Formats: sequence, structure tokens, C-alpha cells
Amino acid sequence: MAALMLGAASAAAASSTLTLPGVLGPEEFVVVRSSPWLPLASRPALLPGSIQVHRQGELPVAGALRSLTRHVAVRVGSPLDPELLRQTSGAISVRPLTAVPGVWLLEASDAGEAVLRLHRSLLAVAGVEAAWPLMESPRSTRTLPNDPYLIRQWTLNNTGQTRGTVGADARVFSAWDEGYTGRGVLVAVVDDGFELRHPDLEAGLRTDLGWDYRDEDASPAAVGLDGFNEDGQPRADSHGTAVAGIIAAVANNAFGVAGIAHGSRVVPIRALQRAMTDAQEASALGHQAALIAVSNNSWGPDDDGNGIVSPGVLAEAARESGVRAGRGGRGIIYVWAAGNGAEQDDDANYDGYANSIFAVAAGALTDRGVRCSYSEKGACLAVSAPSGNDAVRKPGTWTTDLLGNRGYNSTSITDDVSDNRFTANFNGTSAAAPVVSSVAALMLEANPRLGWRDVKEILMRSAALTDPDNTGWFLNGAGLRFNHEYGAGRVDAGAAVQMARTWTNLPSMARIVRTKVSRDLITIPDGDPAGVTHPFQFDESLRVEQVRLKTVIEHPFRGELQIELISPSGTVSRLWSPHSDSSHGLQHRFMSVFHWGEPAAGTWQVRFTDYVSEQAGYVSGLELEIFGSFPDPEVKLTGRLLEAGGFEIEVNGHPGASGRVQRSVDLVEWTDVAPVVLADGKVRVDEPLRADGAVWYRWVQDR
Repeated sequence: MAALMLGAASAAAASSTLTLPGVLGPEEFVVVRSSPWLPLASRPALLPGSIQVHRQGELPVAGALRSLTRHVAVRVGSPLDPELLRQTSGAISVRPLTAVPGVWLLEASDAGEAVLRLHRSLLAVAGVEAAWPLMESPRSTRTLPNDPYLIRQWTLNNTGQTRGTVGADARVFSAWDEGYTGRGVLVAVVDDGFELRHPDLEAGLRTDLGWDYRDEDASPAAVGLDGFNEDGQPRADSHGTAVAGIIAAVANNAFGVAGIAHGSRVVPIRALQRAMTDAQEASALGHQAALIAVSNNSWGPDDDGNGIVSPGVLAEAARESGVRAGRGGRGIIYVWAAGNGAEQDDDANYDGYANSIFAVAAGALTDRGVRCSYSEKGACLAVSAPSGNDAVRKPGTWTTDLLGNRGYNSTSITDDVSDNRFTANFNGTSAAAPVVSSVAALMLEANPRLGWRDVKEILMRSAALTDPDNTGWFLNGAGLRFNHEYGAGRVDAGAAVQMARTWTNLPSMARIVRTKVSRDLITIPDGDPAGVTHPFQFDESLRVEQVRLKTVIEHPFRGELQIELISPSGTVSRLWSPHSDSSHGLQHRFMSVFHWGEPAAGTWQVRFTDYVSEQAGYVSGLELEIFGSFPDPEVKLTGRLLEAGGFEIEVNGHPGASGRVQRSVDLVEWTDVAPVVLADGKVRVDEPLRADGAVWYRWVQDR
């Protein structure tokens, strides 16, 4: 995508950039004058008319923006009369910078256009070697929050405090050191209920935006009795409070735990219960879609290895609408717990909630960086995250709990935190998902322009290798690392925010599809480990992101089967594995992320294998969908001011390229300027010159 930015008209063309001295040589800064794309909480406190700049090539986001002050530094080559220097330049005061001989600080009347005028006038004064406006840059302390349990939170920073593996954590401190805490990001937690007055969570909740879709009222508070049920689980709504605490427990209050994205705010949505309707799920997933950035979903169908369950029509439509239209068109990031049924031979690919192109499926890790015994495998797994407390390793996740005896930690429990407002034993992929949701919030603070697919790709590209001795690791045809047990690896907050800061958004998503007509049945050889394959041929130049395979299979004992998808690059996605499921037939839509970045062109193979004799089956329907993006043509935008006062954009590219030039003042909302067809590889578009701040232009290719 090509993009162009023009500074405010009132300062003329030269003031849209500033070339200033740097330690390593001249540095160029872009003048933005305002930053409406930043959340209010993230914007520096500026006087009216003040100006902000960012280094050329950096995104104009929190952490990269600098604010001009009223002062200009001047370096002189020979002694100058400071009063004469002040009068000549029009400064209101002048004083020496005693720490650096030969440098003077001159003051303008304001930190806006006046300081730019002073800068230009000083450059014309004889004897001035260099002059540059002084900037205020964001800085943060390197001290950690003072929450007393933070040192115990191995999921954030594993120092071996549980006799686990040092570094087997989400590398949260690295992101905090860069100043990212999720400020300005809203994270919806769709769950069972919340302790709205918890002293370490209340300030992290946006109860004014929450809702209860079970009781249809505005209070998503946890309800229920003290104690535990016959399954050993709290009788009260306890799950939502634990999940929310991982994300947004209040930090630096000398109390309790610290949330990973404690600068974000959780929107509590009470919806989860033993039986839910399609309409309830849809309402929860589409709640406040214009405002929600991340939706955490630590729930799903039963993990028994014998059920194939997918969202209803309404819930799936709500989720698709959320990624296409939510968050100003950039899409809600739906994070989903991969499931806890691995010990029952369940697989995340059998669950239509986690097994979706619209979801970021998260697996769970122990404090030694190994897959938790309960965490489900699957080709739909994007990443894994620390959670713990499995059949092998006791340490779990530290987080907030219901008050009194209603939660996971009651006064009768002796192997938990002494303060039962907290628990150290929360676990499951339910605890892994909010770690990933929190990292997504940190990324969106670093770069709020990221789309939902961009967040998913960054999470996978930045993930760390975990359990390196595991033989399941492989590189796909694009050089990305995957494993059916771990997805792309252990989520890495520090690497993710660094990558997010300079990320170029993916082009718009495209879909190509091939269907096998059902009248030509594919017989699956009975008891033959060689199986049978069916090819699909694609010629399109699509860069693959996610692949979806729909199957209609008749078989009396579907657990005997194995289904694999093999790309032209040779990458194998195992979508269905032999297990004890004795159900008849298999109609399901599988998804894989393991081919991300590969070229779509070539022959794709679907392989069906029946490992047990005496019960045969056949395939009556197949459909293979590939989602990804076509490469943008090499289209460039250049602009220049016209003497008559207008602004002209020149679009250059391949002859025949068809698209639109769009404008934006906030890098969020884009409007069409003009449709363009490059008949001879070049076209000009006239634009009125705006006087109210920076304007961005981009080229969007038609599909």
C-alpha cells in the first residue's frame, strides 16, 4: 500500500518536515501538528497550537511522538553577542547552555508556529552553525510495579521461582520496559461474571460499557453461593474475575497482582453459562463492536473428544462482522482458548470456535515451557502462552479471585494464597487466552492501526521457540516455524510490540476456493495406511494466510480416520487424527494457519487414511478455501503544492492498475478521493489544500 502525508497548509511545504542534527548525522522529522489517532489518555499534555513530530519512517503513535517546546538550541562557531542574536531572530529570551560551550537556548512565544519561525530565522543568522527546536520525548522509569505478588507471577517473568525453566514466560517485562501497558485499549472479556468491587480489579473495569446477557441487565456481577459443586468447581461465577485479573489487575498499588495489560480496561460481559443460545453468543461477541479492540473468550464446547461443535449462524455472523467492521474497520481481535481436552484425545480443530479464521487460538504451557497435559493440539493453533497447573506441574497462574469463600481460593484451602481475594492455581487454556489478549492490547497501544490479521501474523512471527527438543517443530514454505502442539510458539510480548511498531499492514483479504462435486465419490481404502489423496489446483498469485477445508464424509466409525492437508510447498497440516470417537459421519470445516506466508499457486493435496479394517467409508463433498492477499502493484504516490494554492497527487504504477486514492486525517477513517485507472501508468489527482492539520493519502488496489 502506498501512502503519502502532507503537513498543514499554513506553514508551507518546507515546514512539513524538519531536518535536525543527530548523534549519527542529520535526522528528518515529520511535522504532524495533532495526533487524533491516539487515545486521549496517551496524548501528551499540549498547549493550544502546539506541534508534535516523529522521526521519518516511524509510525505517529504513542512512544514515537515528540512534542516541540518553545526553545531552539543554537550552536555558534565564534563568539556572538547574545542580545544581538535575540533581537535578530525575534526570540523573547536567550541563555547559554552551560553544559555545552558554544550552545545557546532561545525562547519563542509559543510551542507552535512561533518556534518554527524562530528556527527558520536563526538558520539565516551569520555565525550560526546549527539550530534546532528542542523536543520533549516520552520517557518512563525502569522500575517495576510494586505489587507484592508480582515476583510470584512466573507467567510474566519466569526466574525459576517455581523451579521451572528460567525465561519460560510471556516476556512481559520487556514490553513494560518500552513503556507499553495497553493504555487506551478496551478488552472485552466474555465470561460468567465479575467481582465488580474487587480492590485490585475495580479500577481496571469499564462497567459502564459492560452488560449481562444472561439476566439482560447492565450489571455483569458474579452471582452464586459459597463452596464447590460436585465437579470441584466454585458454585459461584468465578471464572470471569480470574480471567479479567490476568489482563487488567491494577498495577503499582502496592497490593495483590499486576495485570499484563494493566493500562487497558476490561469491558465485562456476563454471558457464559452451562447452556447458551445462538443469540446470546452473538450479542456477546458483537457487544460494543465500534469500541472493543480485543475480545477474550476463555470458553467453548465440551472437551470430550467426541463432539464436533461449531458456532450457530448468528454467533458466526457476529464474529465475522466484528472482524470486518469492528474497531473502525480494522477488526476486533478475537482470542480463543484452544481447549482443555487433550487427555481425552480432543483437538482444537474439532472445535468450530477456536478452529476459525476469525480467532487467535491459544494453547497452554507449564512453567517449564512445555505443553500442559490438558492443552489441545491442532493446526489451527496460533500461539501458546504460560498457564500451568496440569497433571505434571503444580504451579498455576496468579490472578484475582472472588471475595470471601465463593471463588477458587476459599478459607478451607491450604495450598493457595493466604489472601483468598487472589488465587495462584488458576489454569487451563482459559488462563492462556487472556495472556495472548493482553499482548494484543500492548501491540495495539504500540500501533493502533493494526488490523485483525496483522495482529495474528505478528503474534505468530514474534513467538519464541519453546520445548526446543520436541520433534514436531518444522519450517513451512515461507520459513515460519510451527508445531501441532504449540502453534508458532510461546507468545513474546517484547518481540510483538517491537514488531508492531514498524509493521506495514497487510493488503485487503482475498479468498479463492475450489469445490469437489459430490456425485464423484472418493472411496477411502479400508485399513490401508497409504490412504487416498485428492488434488486441488490453484494458479492464483495469492500469498496464503489461512486455509479452510470443508469435508462431508460417510463412515461408521469416524475415529478410525486421519485427514491431512498438504500444500504445494510440502507443509502438512494434520486436521483430524485417529482417536476413540465412534460417531457416524463427519461434516465439518477445518482450518489451518500452518501455511501462512506460502504461495497458493500449485497443487494442494487432501489425504484421507483409514487405519482400521472392516469398516469402510467415502468422501462425498470437499471444498478448499484459501484466504490471503494479492501483492499490491508497485504504485507510488507523490505530491506537490501548486502555485495556485492547490495540491496535486501523482499516481505512478503499472499500466492498467485499478484502485482508489483515499485520504485520512487520523489514519483510522479513510474516505475515497477519486477512483483511478492507470491507463498509461500515470495519473494526477487534484486536491484542495487543508489548513487544519496533517492529511494522509493512500492507494487501495481494487480486487
